[in-house]
Amino acid sequence: MRVGRSDSREDGGAGNLLRYGAIALGCCGAVGCWFGAGIALCGISGCGGGGYGVQHNPTATLVLLVGSGVSAAAAPAMVALYERSRKWALLALVLAFGAPLTGALLVGAGWDGLPTT
Repeated sequence: MRVGRSDSREDGGAGNLLRYGAIALGCCGAVGCWFGAGIALCGISGCGGGGYGVQHNPTATLVLLVGSGVSAAAAPAMVALYERSRKWALLALVLAFGAPLTGALLVGAGWDGLPTT
């Protein structure tokens, strides 16, 4: 056995459960950031302007979208550092850029943090 690497055969699969559970938790945090970015984008009433009216906060939208990337990529990045694995580092890189872009597409935010519609 090499020091610093966990083999799933030796720990009964608990290491894999912790790794993938941490990734799932990070992705749930990214979805929470997307929800916050959607509210920061147009306000609680939505982009239609009903109720309280449209309230844009582009800075908070961009910060929350970047936060979604950090949240989603944190767990695989820690695994990549601990195990010195390029596979996990690539996954962390994909999640770091993919989560904010996916969130921006889902909530309708442009590059400037304002609605695209």
